[in-house]
Amino acid sequence: MGSSAPSTAGVIGLGEIGAGVARALERAGTGLVVCDVRPEATAPFADVATVVDDAALLAAASDVILVAVVDDAQVLAVLDAEQGALSTAR
Repeated sequence: MGSSAPSTAGVIGLGEIGAGVARALERAGTGLVVCDVRPEATAPFADVATVVDDAALLAAASDVILVAVVDDAQVLAVLDAEQGALSTAR
């Protein structure tokens, strides 16, 4: 069996690391969905990615989810909160 790249990747958190990952995915031609609590972080991706308001929307539209946030509390918030990624992940 061969492996294949995901058709759509979601990146939660667009700080220095998350934005770099998102740009690399974009350059690789991977479909991209991004989410960050700061509109100024998602703005540079508006022309190359689907920008969503919460992690649940991101997860519903993504084959793979990447999380690049600051601390454990933020990880729990983006994954397990009411609008967290785990609520809609495939």
